[in-house]
Amino acid sequence: MAASLSPSRSACSTPFHASPVNAVEDFRESDRPLLSLIALCAAQSTIARSAEVVLDALLTPITTPSSPSVSPTPAANGGNGADRLSDRYPEVRVLLHLHHLRCALRDLQECPPHARRTFFSLIQEHLTALAAVLPEPLFTAIASVLQRFLAMNTDEALAKDRCHVLEVQLMHIVEATQTELLRATERLRVRAGVVTLSFHHDIPYL
Repeated sequence: MAASLSPSRSACSTPFHASPVNAVEDFRESDRPLLSLIALCAAQSTIARSAEVVLDALLTPITTPSSPSVSPTPAANGGNGADRLSDRYPEVRVLLHLHHLRCALRDLQECPPHARRTFFSLIQEHLTALAAVLPEPLFTAIASVLQRFLAMNTDEALAKDRCHVLEVQLMHIVEATQTELLRATERLRVRAGVVTLSFHHDIPYL
């Protein structure tokens, strides 16, 4: 399915439109070195935990100085003299949510039973946020299912023996989404107005 990336209301980038008149602005030249490093770490994080650690450090603070030609003011920058790349670029925001989903899913495999609710809550939160940026119905559907599970008084619905297939398929979905985003953006070298996702073999059992 083709999904259009949606910029946040506070994003500095131009909203995505089909009209060439309102074409999406290119990545800023000053951002490109960091974007390249983010893309590299994101690609390697699927097989190397060390790359995941570096990616976390890059994505979590992701602040870059405002344009030197303009003197930032608190009113103009919401009280900050810097803005986050994940706010500026929907592509980076998608990678941020995918990163948090990957970490939560991996931690879910090692956590004690009483902690599973916490990680599923994080997964539901980031799936919902991801769907707001990349409107894929599958993200919304899984988030809704998890929300119902979390609303139950018992943790039986979140038990490992019941959710294992869902967890595995969710990891496949995370990796497939990241792979397609990096392909569509040529590893964050060009902007992506539309990302086509295909989950023919990755639909989880809900």
